[in-house]
Amino acid sequence: MRQKFWLAVLVTFVLAYALDFLIFRVIMQGTIEADLALDYSDLVGVIKLVAALIFSVVFVWIYSKGIEAKPALGQGLRYGLAVGVLYYGAGGLHVTTIVPMGTTASWQIVLFGIVETVILGGVAAMVLGPRGAELTSP
Repeated sequence: MRQKFWLAVLVTFVLAYALDFLIFRVIMQGTIEADLALDYSDLVGVIKLVAALIFSVVFVWIYSKGIEAKPALGQGLRYGLAVGVLYYGAGGLHVTTIVPMGTTASWQIVLFGIVETVILGGVAAMVLGPRGAELTSP
């Protein structure tokens, strides 16, 4: 059902944005202030919203194409781990070679990011359900 797909996108978007806020504005606040000169202006907030929306749509779309006839939660957690290692592990480490930041901030971003995508994968899987649950993505 298309409704399940868009519900999973909405849930993933809200959760991703909330987890990003928790990670970057609460847990890592001191590390980020010490290592990076980030300006949390209105424009940065809009960019983060757009980025979270794009990520959520693509994240759920890719997952919806590979659902197997196995328990949904396990699939979602594995998918989230794979995406996290790719996105934050490889991509995040690459960015640290371009953006000057300390080692602590780099590793925290990678580790918290992987945890975030594992959570998002599990939640998306629970919303979408297992294969055969009548899912049609756009």
